[in-house]
Amino acid sequence: MIQSQLIELFEEYHGILTTQMTKEYGVADSTLRKAVARNDIQKYCRGIYFLDNFYFDDIYML
Repeated sequence: MIQSQLIELFEEYHGILTTQMTKEYGVADSTLRKAVARNDIQKYCRGIYFLDNFYFDDIYML
């Protein structure tokens, strides 16, 4: 399950987070890797993550 702090960050930033954002809030990189491994979150590309149920398209990501 995703840590509650991570869920709050995703909600605050509309479902998208970068590793830089999570570092500012004290979330470890290993926490993100574990969440990806459990399919709690998805990795879009290097350093960008989004919630599994989040809809996105490439134009939005720009």
